[in-house]
Amino acid sequence: YNCYPNTTPFCITLPMAPALYYHIFSRPSRFALIVAKAGNIELDLKVVDLFKGENKTPEYLKINPFHQIPALTDGETVVYESAAIARYLIVKNKLSLLPFDDAQKFAEVDKVYENIREKLTVAVDKYVYKAVFAPLFGSSASEQEIAELRNVVEEKLKQTEEQFFRDSAEHVVLDELNLADIFFFNTLLQLKLASFTLEKFPKVEKFVNSILKLDFAKQVSDGVDKFVESSKQ
Repeated sequence: YNCYPNTTPFCITLPMAPALYYHIFSRPSRFALIVAKAGNIELDLKVVDLFKGENKTPEYLKINPFHQIPALTDGETVVYESAAIARYLIVKNKLSLLPFDDAQKFAEVDKVYENIREKLTVAVDKYVYKAVFAPLFGSSASEQEIAELRNVVEEKLKQTEEQFFRDSAEHVVLDELNLADIFFFNTLLQLKLASFTLEKFPKVEKFVNSILKLDFAKQVSDGVDKFVESSKQ
């Protein structure tokens, strides 16, 4: 707890903001970050530089023994795994991103979220890792392998356009901002790291442009852009 200065003889205490250990290039990290920003949740942001091995320090391993990001500490509560952090923040702060009071709507959001996670996001992660991160960690991939992985991403994006956006062009499912929207948007942000553009996918591009009108989404997107620019220097 923090104490307001100049409040003597009475001291007003406020709970410390939850601390999010993250990095902007990390897709799972951004997922937790965007959920918090969408819910106007104040966080104490702590950057963990994986390139410097900060995720393997004894101090960080006490928070997440699996040495991955993100992780969240909230008082005595420690949460790792991005989906668990997102749901924790949603439940604790009673956010409407998951409609718990409506089983049908909950199922609609959850099944789309899981579909994107298991199909598109897996493809995006493989492609971006081989195209961008593998060389940074001393590995490599052939141009043919990268091209094949890119083709898989394009195939999954085409399927997304065919199967979703039925309730609204501005939401992947239903007609108001939800967890599937945020997860999908964040997955698409990862493609920026590989300079992948969306002009072949007009529905997806329209969705992204709509989400970017929200301040919290624009802030995170700008953060990814800054990281991409800095990595080129």
